[in-house]
Parts: sequence; structure tokens; C-alpha cells
Amino acid sequence: MYITANDINIYYEIHGNGPPLFLVSGYTQHHGCWQDFIHSFSKHFQVVVFDNRGSGQTEAPVDPYSIKMFSEDTAALMEKLDIPSAHFMGLSMGSAIIQQMCIDHPDKVQKVILCAPFTYLPEIAKNNIKTQLKLLAKGVGKRDLMQLNASWLLSNAFLQIPSNLEKFLDDFFTDPYPQTMEGLLSQSDALFECDLRSSIKKIPHETLLLVGERDIDTPPYCAKYIAEEIQNCKVHIFKEMGHMFCYEIPEKVTKKALEFLLSS
Repeated sequence: MYITANDINIYYEIHGNGPPLFLVSGYTQHHGCWQDFIHSFSKHFQVVVFDNRGSGQTEAPVDPYSIKMFSEDTAALMEKLDIPSAHFMGLSMGSAIIQQMCIDHPDKVQKVILCAPFTYLPEIAKNNIKTQLKLLAKGVGKRDLMQLNASWLLSNAFLQIPSNLEKFLDDFFTDPYPQTMEGLLSQSDALFECDLRSSIKKIPHETLLLVGERDIDTPPYCAKYIAEEIQNCKVHIFKEMGHMFCYEIPEKVTKKALEFLLSS
């Protein structure tokens, strides 16, 4: 379904009944990244999944993007859906969007789960993205780039099984809603400019950080910084996992998330 919010057409879906739970996608991703979570979550919650501007079926205007803009899109979507407040779970860039929501719209946020979180993108991750964008502009094939990127995103144990890599690549290249170049570049700029360090102490919400022990893009020290700044915060580290542990072990992530969300 589509709805106009914050002057763009946003694609969204609602699954299940109960307290609202918004799932916020990461960089380059859309609502499809949550497909392994929706069934379990919708048994307990009214699950809202949607596409950020520049991804999936939501519009990709050429205006400069920012994490604050994504947050305002999300807040406007909530208002249009007549949802005054909700739990939130977000992945990577989605975790930054939720932090911005907590800062700018604290009354709209209840419990918070941040997967592979960061307040600012480490230089190693920025360099990785910038290098891939340069290679893409020079005509390097997208499949080759994704295979290279898999080494950054996925765990060694996962990649030891050749069929897992092929499935990962096939999932990307059979996506019915591939990202436009305009959306990719604009989302990249939003990531490069993100820096929430001066504001996250304002976050009062009960927060769970889910972290991959061997995440290269947003290493565990990113979560450690957040945990030291937010008072009501817990951390769980998934051993041997990389940045995309939600893709590799959705059942374990779902279990931890539900334990947190359903606790009193």
C-alpha cells in the first residue's frame, strides 16, 4: 500500500494485530529484508514494514537525504497511519534513523532494538562504500561487487558453504524492486553525514543492542559507545557473526527481540 507522508509516496505493509512495531530497513534495503521476521512478530504485534525514501517502492527524489529526513518520513508515516507511538527495530542505517526518532520524537517511541548499530559510520565502512561506488561508476559488474561485499557483510562460517553465497547473490539479483542509482547515491550521502554523538545522551528509551562479534562495517565498539551513552541499554553479541547476522540467523535474532519486547 502507498500513502503520502512528508511530501513523498511511501510504500508500507501492516501485518498482525497488537501493539505497533515498526521495522526500519538499512542502507540499500527495503521492507523485504524483514520477511523472515514478520510471521513471528505478527503473532504478538501490529507489524509495520515500509521502504525508506530511495529504496524499494518508495519514491527516490533527487533532493539531498539525511538521517533526520528519514526520521521525519517515519514520523509522518506514523501520523498518517494514526499510530501515536510504537516499538522500533532497525538494522544498520535503520538503527541510526531510530536513534534520530528517539531524539526528535521521543513520545512516538516505546522500546527500541538496534541491530548492527552506530552513531556515526566508521571510516572503514565509508571507504568501503566509496570504493564500491567508484568501481560501479567504472563499469565493474554488480554481481562481482556484491560477491566482494559479501566478505564484509557475512560470517566466515556462512561463506564456507558455497550454496549460501549463491543464495545471497541470487536474493540480491532477483529483487523485484532494485534500487535506483539516484537512491543509492542519496542514501550513501546520508550515511556519510550521519553523526549522532552529541545527542544520544538524550535518549531515555529502553534499548537493546544486537551486535555481530566480527562485524567489520559497524564493529562492536560502535555498540559499546552507544551503551555507555544511553542509561537504559542492554547489549547482546552474536558470536562469530558479521554485519548481516539478521540475514544469517533470523531465528536467533527473533528470539532475542521477542524476549526483550515482551518482557515487562
